[in-house]
Amino acid sequence: MSTFNVITQPIADVVTLSDMYTQLRLDSGVSDSDVIELAIATATEYCQAKSGKAFITQTLEMRFDKWADSKGFELLSAPIQSVDFIKYYDKDGVLHTVDSSDYIVETSSYPARIILAYGKAWVSDDLRPGNSIIIQYKAGYGDAKTDVPAHYRQAIILLAAYYYENREAAIMPLSSGTTSGTAIPFGVDVLLRTKRRVYR
Repeated sequence: MSTFNVITQPIADVVTLSDMYTQLRLDSGVSDSDVIELAIATATEYCQAKSGKAFITQTLEMRFDKWADSKGFELLSAPIQSVDFIKYYDKDGVLHTVDSSDYIVETSSYPARIILAYGKAWVSDDLRPGNSIIIQYKAGYGDAKTDVPAHYRQAIILLAAYYYENREAAIMPLSSGTTSGTAIPFGVDVLLRTKRRVYR
């Protein structure tokens, strides 16, 4: 079992108010800029979750109950820039740090993995129950919106514009005959699938 948390939020936005004013053909400084900013934030969260990506550099944390098997620890969100540390609590609640020479960060796979270095083994200390292993790492394409691939930026713009222009939830039929409380423009999911690869 694992948990996932954002420790440090991105320092920049993938899409700005200015980008949305252009998309929506609005004059800058319109009175409902707060609504647009909320639409941007919501669209960004959706696109990151749907694509499995972290767009702007952010510090993330995953916690695990036990040491990984031969497949290693799989890290959510990509691309992974670096691993800050791996720490663990022993059965007495004392926090220790794993030597970085004991493991390898494999970023060429998706999801990225942390695997043991040759001849190394995870520590044999008994762990405290629950979320005893902490991995903190940085993920994202870079610190600026221009570092983010254009198709992801465009997906956020399209979805944020949709949220702004459709402030009531749309009801869309599903193939099962039931309905959904929200609708996502088809072009958004197409953009989010662009260049998506999964390696095992």
